[in-house]
Amino acid sequence: MQHIEIDNDQMVAAADLADAVFEVGQVPCQNDPDAWFPEKSSDNLPGYHGLTINNGAREMCLNQCPVVLHCRAYALKHHELHGIWGGLTYLERKNVWSKIAQTEGGKSRKGIPNRKH
Repeated sequence: MQHIEIDNDQMVAAADLADAVFEVGQVPCQNDPDAWFPEKSSDNLPGYHGLTINNGAREMCLNQCPVVLHCRAYALKHHELHGIWGGLTYLERKNVWSKIAQTEGGKSRKGIPNRKH
């Protein structure tokens, strides 16, 4: 079994997300979880799930989910590579990680390469 280290920020983000969901009850992704992690996509990038399929999940996150910001924070801090989290696809999260790495002096973050575009 692979050992995964979780830092304090990741633990706080996970706890915040769990608390937020518990407070509001059902959130859109609980109705149809597969919509947030579609099996097929037209690209072959790592973390491809949810990149090019427009099934309405992203819009539900942005327009209907009361914990969208908690979910986004969790995904960014936990480096979620698959699916739609907090209304962001993998490529959108990757862009955020790159910007974070640039502001931290060009350091790479958990295997996400820091490329200047």
